[in-house]
Amino acid sequence: MVADTDVLQRDIAEWSDRQFGTHERRGGMLAHFFKECMELANARNNGDDTAIAEEAADCVMLLLDWAEHSGYSLRDLVRNKLEICKRRRWGSVTADGSVEHIREEQNVSEAERPLYDMEHLSTVLVEHTDIESV
Repeated sequence: MVADTDVLQRDIAEWSDRQFGTHERRGGMLAHFFKECMELANARNNGDDTAIAEEAADCVMLLLDWAEHSGYSLRDLVRNKLEICKRRRWGSVTADGSVEHIREEQNVSEAERPLYDMEHLSTVLVEHTDIESV
């Protein structure tokens, strides 16, 4: 039995192929995803419920499209990651409101720490793909 999420994932990928072409664009999808995450954050900060819903949908659509073009079922990826998260120990809420899992190795270098600057992440992502532009 095929899950609704898998059908939706295929539908989105088929639409995006017709709309944007079938060339390699996974790097661009992820760069676009980071931009949409920033738009979602801005909509949330502005308290714009309509924009929040639209930007959240954009984020999910881009991840589903990327997953289909990468040969993954996003549903399976999320299910597997959820099981990992259930086994982890979690820290306290930080100043920015996020909560991270407790890392076993306490001496994590700066280079290994999560990057929260979405514009920087988008730039780094594009620099490490084979695409000319996003």
